[in-house]
Amino acid sequence: MVKLFSSYFNKLISLNLILILIPIIIISSYLYLDKIYVQENTLKEKLISASENGANNISTWIEERKNNVHSIAKNEEVITMTKMFHEHTSTNDLFVARLNLEKKIYTVFSNYVWLDEVVISNTTGNVLFYTDMNPPEINLKDQKYFQDVLENKVGISDVFTSTEIIKNEYGNYEIGVPTLLISSPISSEIGLEGVLIARVNVFDLVTNTNLDQNHISTDTINEFLVNSHGYFISKPDYLKQAFDQNLIKKRAELELHFITPNSMEFTSIYHNSNDVGTLWNMDGYKNYLGDTVIGSVTPVKGTSWFYVVEMNKNTAYQSINQLQLMLLSSISLIITFTSALTILFANNLVNPIKKLTNIIERIDKNPAIEFPLHELEGAQNNTNEISKLYVTFNKMMSSLDKSTHDLKLAEKKFRTLYDEMPDLCRTIDTNGIILDCNKVYASSLGYSKEEVIGKSIFDHTAEKDLESITDSFQTWKKSGNVSNREIWLRRKDGTTFLTMLNATAIYDEKGNLLGSNTVIRDMTEIYKAKNEVVEQKEKRLSAIGELSARISHDLRNPLSVIKTSVSILRLRTGTSDERTQSDLVRIERAISRMTHQIDEVLDYVSPKPLNKQNTTILKILSLAMERINMPATVKINLPKEDLKLNCEPEKIEIIFVNLITNAIQSMRNIGSIFIRASLENNQAIIEVEDSGPGFRGDVLQRLFDPLFTTRQIGTGLGLVSCKRIVEQHSGTIEAKNSPDGGALFIIKIPVNV
Repeated sequence: MVKLFSSYFNKLISLNLILILIPIIIISSYLYLDKIYVQENTLKEKLISASENGANNISTWIEERKNNVHSIAKNEEVITMTKMFHEHTSTNDLFVARLNLEKKIYTVFSNYVWLDEVVISNTTGNVLFYTDMNPPEINLKDQKYFQDVLENKVGISDVFTSTEIIKNEYGNYEIGVPTLLISSPISSEIGLEGVLIARVNVFDLVTNTNLDQNHISTDTINEFLVNSHGYFISKPDYLKQAFDQNLIKKRAELELHFITPNSMEFTSIYHNSNDVGTLWNMDGYKNYLGDTVIGSVTPVKGTSWFYVVEMNKNTAYQSINQLQLMLLSSISLIITFTSALTILFANNLVNPIKKLTNIIERIDKNPAIEFPLHELEGAQNNTNEISKLYVTFNKMMSSLDKSTHDLKLAEKKFRTLYDEMPDLCRTIDTNGIILDCNKVYASSLGYSKEEVIGKSIFDHTAEKDLESITDSFQTWKKSGNVSNREIWLRRKDGTTFLTMLNATAIYDEKGNLLGSNTVIRDMTEIYKAKNEVVEQKEKRLSAIGELSARISHDLRNPLSVIKTSVSILRLRTGTSDERTQSDLVRIERAISRMTHQIDEVLDYVSPKPLNKQNTTILKILSLAMERINMPATVKINLPKEDLKLNCEPEKIEIIFVNLITNAIQSMRNIGSIFIRASLENNQAIIEVEDSGPGFRGDVLQRLFDPLFTTRQIGTGLGLVSCKRIVEQHSGTIEAKNSPDGGALFIIKIPVNV
């Protein structure tokens, strides 16, 4: 064995032998197994077909007998005579009825040669009529076939040995004759009149499928019926052998037990049988004579019987054994012939390969020499293919060297761009572990590059933004990228700074996620500038607030005087002067508008801390509706379900007053307003929708800008105040056009904040 694989020459010969012989052996084995399988499957199908056809024949035989017995019970003469038996009939009439019934039954006997005896009883089991010498001695009422009739079904008994003297298969009377009874209801138009029980000739059962056996001698097939207790209820073909072995005394039916000789165990084919379907055994087992057989067993429909077909195993497999021998001989010849051709082919192939190997070894030692094609001249055609292969390989190596050089150059450019990029760059895997980073990232966090690599991105995130970076990380894994996420990072010394994060996924050639490249922009300077702008804005607003408070106070006093004076004038003039009353109403409206505008300005420039209380949406809406002058032509649709809310009710009330007032004005005092409330993720979601014309594009974009208004008498601070109140409650407000064309405001406020 060592010598066989000691050289390249012998290895190639062995490889060729293996590569050629293995497919031949596999194909031959497949053909061999397939052919044997087909033969064995054909044999199995014949056995199964024989047992299933036999079971069907017996089932048909039973159904025919049941139908025949039922037709006798349905005969008008039988029904009439039966009624006379249990009615108050004279003795003379009963005699005539019995005589007529006997004539009718004996006519039936002549038509049905399989019918041995008929008994008619009433529904309580008392015998009214019988054709045998003596009436049956058994208690009919306790029998299953009798009880089936009471349920208006045709009943059938199991095959059993008689305990009374009845006629056997030879016409003689004896005890212990195999018996089969079929019962049928005798019914009239008013109901069940009696029960007809017929004894059927068991020996009329035919166990012969009459199949074309094809290569299977009919002498080797044994077909028979057994009952649920494993006793034969038909004669087997090997009856003489059963007599010779003293397995039976005079008949097989109900005397021969389906067990192996000198054993109390059922044969395996019967032991494993069931009522579901056909079972077969092709491995062989001992039958009731002790012979090794193969067989099939099928339950007979409508009974507890089984139809068994058995064959002597040696006889059955004789043709298969001959086929096996022939196939093995043919396969051996093919393998021998193929092996010889393989060795001859390998000898012709190895010599030029050996030459080529020597040439490649020389080139490997001295790459500068050219390929000596002249040394392969005169070789066979496959040698020319080998020389072409080398030339192609040489070109491929040159191309690969160039590609490798270009790849290294591109990698160097990428590395330079990555390292020198002004933004913070890091590369992570799918677990958030940093695989690489640039100099700016390491220096901005106060680490060396070696300290950064291998750490988790969560180690470099400020504690207050851990939840945000986790959400960003999960978003990247799901969608493949993250854009413009504000994340606070933590330096080595514990200080934090604001950044803007963008991440892009990295995939392998199969599309599997490997990690991401993340570009992070330091937002420290921008954050400082923004804070400065906010501080300046707040200072200006504070100054404006103080001025507005003074002006509002100065305006409120004269407005109160004017409002009081108008009320006094209304009382003095009464209702006599309609024009004066109309002027007073206009003055009151003007005072109301001015008061509302002053309140809007104060709410915007002088926000107060929240005084939260537990309340409900419907309660707040009810208070808001009292503050609104609601036209009769506007319909308000309130939420169907109420929601609890922890908030400052007066502030939320202002939101509803502003939104509903704006809706009424946009609808020009005609239309419907829909207010909906729902709970989602511990947030109260409130929608206010009107049936007005909605927003134009430019209006929608500037809706929450301070001092922006589309009305001549508006301050432009109402919706701004609404937004500020919502944000004070840690919520959001959004405006858009509804699908139906009106304006839609969506407010989201945490219920427990």
